[in-house]
Amino acid sequence: MHATQSGAFGFLTKPIDKQELLDQVEKALRISGIRQSDEDWRSEIITRSALMEERLAQAHMVAGTDARVLITGESGTGKELLARAIHKASVRREHPFVAINCRR
Repeated sequence: MHATQSGAFGFLTKPIDKQELLDQVEKALRISGIRQSDEDWRSEIITRSALMEERLAQAHMVAGTDARVLITGESGTGKELLARAIHKASVRREHPFVAINCRR
C-alpha cells in the first residue's frame, strides 16, 4: 500500500522476467514524460569497447538505409540484440521485429 502511495504503478515478482522488467521501465519512462534520446535505439547495448562503438556507428548508418543486413557470429554474442537495435533505429521501427535463427 505504501508503495502505491509513493507512486509505484507496477510490481514484479521473482524470478524476474527480463522482458517484463524492460517493459515496466519503458512504461515508467513514458508516464514520467521523459523524452527518448537519440541514443535510445541502442539503449540495451552497454559497452566500453572502442571497436564495439565503431560497429554500433556502422549499424546506425545502415539503419538509415533500405539495405539488407546479415549478422553472423558465435552463439551468445548478441547478434539478435544488435539486430533489434538496428530495427529500432530504422524507419521500420513501428513495424514488428521478426528474428530468424539460421542454426546449422
